[in-house]
Formats: sequence, structure tokens, C-alpha cells
Amino acid sequence: MSSDRIKNSIIADPDCLLCEVPTDSFLKATGFSFKDLINRSDILELLKGVRLFKSLSSNKINVIANKVKLENFKNEEKIIKEGEDGSKLYIIKQGKADIFVKGNYIRTLNENEYFGERTLFFKEPRSATVTSNGDTELIALEKEDFKLVLENTLKEYLINRLALQDDSVQLKDLTYIKELGQGNFGAVCMVKNKKTKCLYAIKAVSKLQIEYEKLIENIEMEKSVLLKIDHPFIVKLVKCLKNPKHLFYLMEYVRGKELWDIIREIGLLNKYQTQFYAASIMLAIDYLHSRKIIYRDIKPENIIVCDNGYLKLIDFGTAKEIEERTATILGTPHYMAPEVILGEGYTFSYDFWSCAICMYEFVAGGVPFGENADDPMQVYLAIINE
Repeated sequence: MSSDRIKNSIIADPDCLLCEVPTDSFLKATGFSFKDLINRSDILELLKGVRLFKSLSSNKINVIANKVKLENFKNEEKIIKEGEDGSKLYIIKQGKADIFVKGNYIRTLNENEYFGERTLFFKEPRSATVTSNGDTELIALEKEDFKLVLENTLKEYLINRLALQDDSVQLKDLTYIKELGQGNFGAVCMVKNKKTKCLYAIKAVSKLQIEYEKLIENIEMEKSVLLKIDHPFIVKLVKCLKNPKHLFYLMEYVRGKELWDIIREIGLLNKYQTQFYAASIMLAIDYLHSRKIIYRDIKPENIIVCDNGYLKLIDFGTAKEIEERTATILGTPHYMAPEVILGEGYTFSYDFWSCAICMYEFVAGGVPFGENADDPMQVYLAIINE
């Protein structure tokens, strides 16, 4: 046998049983061409990765895959227009999309993210304009087709998400309830929308403080990051507001307790509790890293355990968009990675180190380096030397 023939052969190893189906019979049974089958396979894989459809069975995802259509848009082409009637939900298969409300840039959506869901529940004009950011390929699903697979859990998730997209809320619509805590750059309070009764968390930052401490770059970075992310394990920014003295971040109100308090109430966590909390943190980190965002302050105090038991990552005052590496020494000493302290520059691995410190804390009851040290320098030395 020639070497070319061996090279192009498929060899069974170990023994296997194959079923041979004539091409014509296969295509007739499926009802698709080979090209359509490949496209459908790609769509199925994408739909399985979209958070919106995570709770659906394989049969219902197959139903959606049979109903959707692919639509392509050129750079800066309008996908939907504010004020027009809508009937489609869009999922980004490839590329990005920018959202504008009344001509103002709101956020950028990335692959596997979706928009246009308000039209699934409300008979109202589109609330925003969406344009393609570069050449963009979308999966479009008609409203009537989506209703075929709508489940109560999915409906509840979407309605709660839509409540956080009310861009019309203003400071005058909000009533103070109580203070929730202190963030890196300001107090965080609970407020209620007098019209809709929806609860929010709002962070106020003094303009004088911003100017005095030269925080403009930090504030802009936090705002930029929050506008680009949307994940069930990350607190959601509703909009930014301001008055003559303060800047405000109006955010999703997360009902629950800090993970720091929870682990001290429970005591040492068992294997399965540790795996659950660590995996939840890692999912949030992976989402951020896929968008070139490094968090730089993973610790139990920055994580809320919601009433439903799942986690929310909060306080993005230290987050930053990076391409490969950065060198700013930033974070909480006990959770900082050695390369950060050494000032040699670091990348996304910093967040994974901090997550590992949290895991140790879950099972051991304390941090592995500098547990009894109060001086940051002693903590740094312990991390580097031990």
C-alpha cells in the first residue's frame, strides 16, 4: 500500500462498528443540504452557549434552531431603530453591536449576547438604536417563534432583566431607603423608584473628591467597564446620573449578604460548598477575561450571596481593560499575586490567584499568607517569601 493511500485512510483503533448511509438518503431524511446542516450545527452550538437558553431542554433548543435566520450587517449599519415597531430577538453570532438611546452611547454587546427582548413582552416601539460595530452576523428569532419555547423560569429572568433596562429613571424619581455600605470611591445606598417601586443600589461619588484625589481616570474606567458587561453573576449598571455635587451609579439592587459574612456564619465550608462558590466566581472571572477585563480585587467582601444562593460580583472600582499586561500595584494585600507586588507586570492570572486564596479561606478559615499581619509590607513579604 502506498504511503499516500495510508496517509488518506481512516483506520479503526480499537475495533468499531460503522453505519453507512447513502448521501441522498441522509439528506432526504434530514431535509437539509450539507451547507444547511453545517450552519444549523453552528447555530445549535451558539444557542447552547447563550445564557438566555441555559434552562431549556435540547428539544426546545432544536425548535429554536429550526426557526432562526441569519442576518448580516456592515460596519455602522443600523440593526434596529429607536421608535420603530419590533418583532425580533437578536443574538450576536459574530462581531459586536453598539446601543444608543436618544443618540447617546450606552454600551457595546459582544458575541453570544442578545438584544431586542423587550419586544417579546411589550407592544411598544423599540427603546434604543442598535448599530453594528464592524461587520456583524446575527441570529434573528421572531416573537411568535420564541413563544413556542418560553418557560416560566426563562420568562421571570427576562422580565427581571428588562426592569434593569429602564433608562428613563431620573434622580427625582428615586427615594432614599438606607445605606448599604462603602465602596472604593463612595457610599452605596438603597433607593426606590417612586413610579415603578423598583429597588436599586446607587453609589454616589463627590465631584470634589474626584478632583482632589485625581480619580477621573478611575471613574471613567469603572463606567466604561460596567457599560460593557452583562452577566448573571455580576452586578448590572442601569445608568449613570449626576447633579452639581455628585456623580451617581444607579445599579441593580442585590438582595443578600457579603460572602465574607456568610463564610463566618457557616464556618469552614465543605468540598461541595467550596466547589460551588469557587466555580461561580470563576464563571464571572472567565466572562470578564473574555472581554479583556481584569478585576484585580477578588475577595469575599466584593462578592454578594443572593437570596437564591448564587453569587454576584460587585464594586468594579479596580477593574480595567487590558490587552496583555499591566503594572499598577492595586488590590487587597492578602489576595494579591506575587507578580503584582514585585512590580514586574501581570496579566489575567492575577484574578485566578485571588480566587485560589478565597478557596483556601473557604476550607481553612483564614488566608494562607500573612493571616496575622496587619502591616501590608509584612503581608507582601509573606506572599513573596513563603
